[in-house]
Amino acid sequence: MIVLSGGTGTPKLIDGLIQLIDIDSEKLNIIVNTADDIIISDLYISPDIDTIIYLFLNILNKDKWWGIKNDTFNTYLQLSNFNINELLKIGDKDRAISIFRTSLLKRKYSLSDSIKIICKKLNLNKNISIFPMTNEKVTTTIKCQIKKLNFFQIQDLHYQEYLMNPKDKKILNITLKNIENCKIYNDLLFILNSEDFVIIGPSNPITSIGPIL
Repeated sequence: MIVLSGGTGTPKLIDGLIQLIDIDSEKLNIIVNTADDIIISDLYISPDIDTIIYLFLNILNKDKWWGIKNDTFNTYLQLSNFNINELLKIGDKDRAISIFRTSLLKRKYSLSDSIKIICKKLNLNKNISIFPMTNEKVTTTIKCQIKKLNFFQIQDLHYQEYLMNPKDKKILNITLKNIENCKIYNDLLFILNSEDFVIIGPSNPITSIGPIL
């Protein structure tokens, strides 16, 4: 079984799905959006991928559907004391996984291989496979009209920046940077050719499912 997933709606679907199927006997392949990935404090943050990993490990913070439940934020708070105000509030355990992923990427592992290694280290069920939609870097940017005082500014924001306060911004355009250079890597192609059907999850059709397709 293949499921296409973003980071919010589809994990809730999967959370119900795993109550209905026996993942000890049936293989589940999740292809995840990576166009939301972002570099923060020199770390490669992959929010949608990590959400799916944490869901299957039963450590996902389901109050926010992001991050690890009962995580601490000592590093984030200490950085703020140095006037380093990170865009995302990253927990300590969550950050450790991003540190490890970043170290693998710096050692020239692909994103897909890095995720395999992380899942193995965390003892994820072997019948569950998590795939990034591509090994190439894709970035969703939102061209916004932002009102400041009595005039408007046009800005290109990373999708994560837009999400910080979307209500005060008017969307003019959405761009998937580098999407034209992305390829389907061999492991993903094999899975797509070996399964009979694909579930398209209820994630954002433009910024989550759209990039995967």
